[in-house]
Amino acid sequence: MNPWIALPVAVVAAAATSFAVVSLSHEEAAPKQAPTVAASVPEAWKSEHKNERLERDLALLRQSLETRTPVDANVDDAALDRAVARFLAAKNSGAVVAQEATVEAAQSAKPFADVNAAIAKLAAASGYEAREPIWKAIRDAGLLDEVVAEYERRAEADPKNPDLHSELGSAYIQKIFASSQGPESGKWAMKADGAFDHALELDPQHWEARYSKAISLSFWPPIFGKQAEAIHNFEILVEQQSHGPSAPQFANTHLCLGNLYQQSGQMDKAKAAWQQGLALFPDDAELKQKLELAAGG
Repeated sequence: MNPWIALPVAVVAAAATSFAVVSLSHEEAAPKQAPTVAASVPEAWKSEHKNERLERDLALLRQSLETRTPVDANVDDAALDRAVARFLAAKNSGAVVAQEATVEAAQSAKPFADVNAAIAKLAAASGYEAREPIWKAIRDAGLLDEVVAEYERRAEADPKNPDLHSELGSAYIQKIFASSQGPESGKWAMKADGAFDHALELDPQHWEARYSKAISLSFWPPIFGKQAEAIHNFEILVEQQSHGPSAPQFANTHLCLGNLYQQSGQMDKAKAAWQQGLALFPDDAELKQKLELAAGG
C-alpha cells in the first residue's frame, strides 16, 4: 500500500475500532536487538586464549606455588612477574572491552536522548513512510505522552502556526494506537480532527492537514455521516492540487476520492476520479489497477 494511504488506514482503523465497526491489523518490523555484552566479550579474550606463552608461564607459576619446589631453573622471579603482568593486562583489556560493550548496548536501547531529540527526528523525516518507524520507536520507548505534551505546548506557544497544529493532530493519532478500544480512542480521534481543523483555519491550503483530515473522516462509521465530508475535502484537494506544482503523493487524492465515490455507489464518478489521476500520474500502479478492475466489472 502506498505510504501516503497507510496513514489514513492506520488512523481510521484505530478510530473505527473504538466504535467496533472497522478492524484492521498491520505488521510492524521487529525491533532490532541491541548488541549484548555476551556477544562482545569472547572477542576480547581471544588474545588470552591464543597466548601459549602466557598459559605456560602461568602453569609454571601455579605448579611452583603448589609444590613449593622449583620446576624450572630458568623461571626466575622476574619471569614470573612478567607472566603475571601479561595476565593482568589481558584481563584488564577484556574488562575495558566488556565495559564499552555495556555502554554501547545501553545507548542502543535508548533511541532518543530526550523528547526534543525525538521531535527533531520526526521533523527531519519526510513523509509518513519515514516518520512511522520513528513514531513506533517513540511509543516503544514510552515517550509518547511526553511528545504529545510537547507538541501541545508548542502549538499553544505559537497558535498561528498551522504546521504545529497539523503535527499535533498527527501526535493525537499516535495516541489512538496506544489507547484501548472504546471511548478513549474516540476522544483522541476527535482531538486529532480538531487539530487538523485549526491548521486549516490558519491555512486552508495546508495539504497534509486536509489530507489527514479527509482520510480520517473516510473511515468513520457510516452512522456518523462523515463520508460526504470526507469526499468534500478530497474534492477541495483535487482542485487545490491543480493550481500548483505537482507532487507524487497527490496521486493518492484521486485514488481515495474514487474509492469513496465507489463506496457510495457513484461508480461513474469513481472512474472519472481514477482516470483524472492516471492522466496526471501515468505510472501509478494503484490507479491503473482500480481502472482495470472497474473495466472488468
